[in-house]
Amino acid sequence: MAYRKLVVDPRNIRKVQRQFNRLVELELRAAMVRLAQFGHAQVVKYTTTARPRPYATGAFAQGWVWARTADGAILWNSAKHGVFVELGRRPGGRPPPLQAILDWLEVKGLTKKASRVKRGKRKRPKKAKTPKGPRGKMYGPKAPKMVRYGPKKPRGPKLDPALREAFRAAKADARAAERSSAAQAKQYAKNERKLMNWAKRETAKATSRKKALEATAWAIAHKIARDGIKGRPVMARAWPSIVKRAPKEIREALKAAVRKVKPQ
Repeated sequence: MAYRKLVVDPRNIRKVQRQFNRLVELELRAAMVRLAQFGHAQVVKYTTTARPRPYATGAFAQGWVWARTADGAILWNSAKHGVFVELGRRPGGRPPPLQAILDWLEVKGLTKKASRVKRGKRKRPKKAKTPKGPRGKMYGPKAPKMVRYGPKKPRGPKLDPALREAFRAAKADARAAERSSAAQAKQYAKNERKLMNWAKRETAKATSRKKALEATAWAIAHKIARDGIKGRPVMARAWPSIVKRAPKEIREALKAAVRKVKPQ
């Protein structure tokens, strides 16, 4: 170990001593900052390599931060549940927030399993059959009445054959257009009914899925409140390496303070 020799006037010993104390304080603060940075790297390493992993959403792993203080530096986990992951939780007390459990279920991919709801088979109502007459549909109660021509209902005056054909063609076109518009309206109403039924089914599925997820999260939260959870210490695992590094940083700080002392 190298030593530095200082020649100091006896009348300035106190000034040199105050200067040295001030330098030691500054260098120790810098050493605390370096130690906090080293500790931050250690806890992040232990957090990411631990099995099973002590985090699911990543909030705990990303919550390790360090900051400068008036005395040096501080290292802590800024996640709301960081203290419970590190130290665990005793049985009893209030359950954790429900939204945190729902987020955990989403990240773990357990939402599909939790949202399975057993449903019975729906029986479709049978369509009522159209009553038939003894001689078929045309003679049933809903059969159209046939127009009968007789002396009181003549067919009308005789028309020119060409005019009659044109009249028949126009009438046929009108009937075809009427049937086409009726078919389009019927198809549109059918599609609209299908869409509404689909929307109702999806809404019912989403509602039941949400209720099932909330019930699962509620059960997990109350299980944690009743039985507690074991801690998964990360800082405790990294602490020995931080303590082992501290003497080295202190020696480096004292050496730097000695080198910076100016003889008076």
